Amino acid sequence: MLEERLNNAREEISRVDGERTRTSELVTALDKKLILIDERIIEIRKLIDERDRRRWTVIQALITTLLGLIAGLLLWYLKK
Repeated sequence: MLEERLNNAREEISRVDGERTRTSELVTALDKKLILIDERIIEIRKLIDERDRRRWTVIQALITTLLGLIAGLLLWYLKK
């Protein structure tokens, strides 16, 4: 009877150890996926920043062009 309980305890320990190993492997896999997600988020943020810089450059060019056009029309009108 005591030996049977000891064998049951050993089997339970073995089962729990196997589950712990599997859980550890799953956590390691999730950590790797999380690292990849973090890297992708950083990449997306960089792309958004670059897009905003390019947009601002285009807006500046349009404003400069519009101001130049207004100045040219004003000079043309004043020379008349």
